[in-house]
Amino acid sequence: MKKALLLLLPFTAAALATHAQEVSYGIKGGLNLSNDILFFDRYHPAFYGGGFAELKFNKHLAFQADLLFAKSGSYSKYDYDNVRYFDKKTQGYLNIPVMVKYYITPKLFVEAGPEAGILFYANEETEKYKTSTRERFRKTSLNAGAGIGYKLPFGLGINARYMFGVSNKSEGGSLYTSNLQVGMNYTFKRKK
Repeated sequence: MKKALLLLLPFTAAALATHAQEVSYGIKGGLNLSNDILFFDRYHPAFYGGGFAELKFNKHLAFQADLLFAKSGSYSKYDYDNVRYFDKKTQGYLNIPVMVKYYITPKLFVEAGPEAGILFYANEETEKYKTSTRERFRKTSLNAGAGIGYKLPFGLGINARYMFGVSNKSEGGSLYTSNLQVGMNYTFKRKK
């Protein structure tokens, strides 16, 4: 089912592009704070970055698809017998969010939509070892989220987006991840 949805994305985007009044594209990146939802000890700071394309249909409604590389996971510290330990789990994903955007003003927008993720790598690190844990994770994940953004002069913009895991990432248990992304973007504009 997930593979079928991933295959439909390019065709859906092509169909929507034929009806768009304005098409723009650009690059974006910033800070990705993530945590496994079961363990709200600490958010794991990492980065995200990639490109996007926006299809604007009128002054209020637009669709945006991103192609982003993002690191996610969790980080926790604990003390046992007066010794401090840590456990850091990281995963690298190629994420494809497709957001419906509503422009409140010509520069301020809110957005919401799904995100598909493809796993590149997974690692676990403690004070004693670092090992690959890729076999413990499913190859794809599904998130849902919402965000807000503002367009600055000269093609720059700022944005914040919260993504919540709706599919289990683990092969052997129950694992969901939340991500808060805060970043900047630069838009190259091309009118239709």
